[in-house]
Amino acid sequence: MKLLKALLLGACLASRLPVSAQTIYLTTIGSFDGTNGAQTTLYSFDENDAFVYADGNFPEDTLVQGTGGNFYGTTTSGGDYNLGTVFSFSFTPPVVSAPVFQSVGQVGRLLIFTWSAVSNANYQLQYSTDLMQNNWTNLDGLVMATNSLMSGSDIIGPDSLRFYRVFLQP
Repeated sequence: MKLLKALLLGACLASRLPVSAQTIYLTTIGSFDGTNGAQTTLYSFDENDAFVYADGNFPEDTLVQGTGGNFYGTTTSGGDYNLGTVFSFSFTPPVVSAPVFQSVGQVGRLLIFTWSAVSNANYQLQYSTDLMQNNWTNLDGLVMATNSLMSGSDIIGPDSLRFYRVFLQP
C-alpha cells in the first residue's frame, strides 16, 4: 500500500465526524474533530429515488490501495439485498511543492529565514558547515505551517561559514 505523505485517507462514519455517512473524505492529519485541517470529498455513494444506495452505504474505516493505484473498500449496507458492497475509486494526491527560501535577513546576531509553505505541512530548518559532508544539524524542532509562508531563525555562531536548507517532512 502506498502512503500519502502528510495526509490520511479513510472512510468516515457519521458517529466519528460531523460529515455524511455516504461519503469518503481526504482529511489532513490532526483534523478528525473537524477543527484543524481540511476535508475534501473523494467519493460519494449514489442514492436513487427509492433511497437505495446501489453502490453502497456506510463505508468501513479501511481503504486499501491496489497496485494499479485505485483504492478499494467495503460498505456495511447498500447494494443488492442491502448487504453491503465492495467499491473502488481513483484518486491523485495533491502535489506539495518543495519549500523555497523567499528571504534571508539579519537583525543583530540573528538570521531570519522565510520560505514558501503549505498549511498543515511540517518543515525542518537545518544547517551544515561543509557541503562536502552529509552532516546537517537541525535548528529547533519541526515547524507546522499555518499559512503559505513560514519562518525560522538561527543565532550567528562561531562558525566561519554555514549553509542552510529547509525541507518538507514526510
